[in-house]
Amino acid sequence: MSLFGKILAVLNVLIAIVFLVLAGMVYSKRQAWSYSHFRHQVAIHGLPVTDSDETWRLPGRTISRDLSNSTLKEMFADSGGSEVRTQIDAVNDIKRDIEGGANGQADEAGRKQYLANYLVPQARTGEDRERFQQMAFDRMTPASALQGELNKIFEDAVSGQLTADKGGQARDLEARRRAIADVLYNVSSDLNWHKRVQTVVGLQHYIGAADRQAANLQQMATRLNAAIVDEQNAFVRQYRSLMPELQLLSEKVKDLDGKLKEQQDLLQKHTVLRNARQTEVADLNKKIQEAVATVATETATLDRLQKQLFALQQQVATAQKNNQDLERRLRTQETGR
Repeated sequence: MSLFGKILAVLNVLIAIVFLVLAGMVYSKRQAWSYSHFRHQVAIHGLPVTDSDETWRLPGRTISRDLSNSTLKEMFADSGGSEVRTQIDAVNDIKRDIEGGANGQADEAGRKQYLANYLVPQARTGEDRERFQQMAFDRMTPASALQGELNKIFEDAVSGQLTADKGGQARDLEARRRAIADVLYNVSSDLNWHKRVQTVVGLQHYIGAADRQAANLQQMATRLNAAIVDEQNAFVRQYRSLMPELQLLSEKVKDLDGKLKEQQDLLQKHTVLRNARQTEVADLNKKIQEAVATVATETATLDRLQKQLFALQQQVATAQKNNQDLERRLRTQETGR
């Protein structure tokens, strides 16, 4: 081989090496771009509903096949909680957490309050909200009834068909995504939880769920305002119908106030008289006690005098007897009889 041929051979080898290096670099960059595109698509559309979900990918290439453990760990790093591969897994995960939290409460009232904190925000209408609140406040309603309502909401969200009262038709994955987004959005107002919901359902359905919930709350507020206006009007009508009676009662109250004032004045006068009489009674009681003591002293003196008089009367009787005996003896001496 000539020198020129050898030079060409070396150049071909160098060019081949450069081509392989460039090809590797291009492939690596393509893989990085492909992964970045996949992550952005997941951020927009969310996790797959099921393992077989291939909604926004090429046919036959499911979303879950490219969700490695490291990818999931990276996606859920900011929001915390366990990593899930599908949206159904996320719903089942929070369902288990709520059931565990309810079972960990100390008593029935605690379980009902705990479940009501999750159930009431799931209401789509004012009627449902009032019904859930009534269940929470009603002592006769067990906590299991609230748990049943929550389970029904979670099961309807992930179900592949509508409930019987809504026709029972099959639901496509997009409808299930909206239902799951609505349920997860309303589970909690915690910031980390909403970061998790954005990761699970994607920004597109997260924003849709926020808009739908805002519309629901607006309808509830409108209904509540209408109820407030109706109650105010009913109150005004009832108040106006009671005005004549209120005026009559007001006049009676005024009359009774006058009589009460008279009675209070009379009571004050009688109180003064009573206090004076009590003072007099106290003075009389004191005088009576003093008189009783004096009478007792005088009685003792009289008793002593009576005893002395009785003794003197005895002495007089004895002296009279002695006198009679002397007179008899004198007469006997005089007469000799």
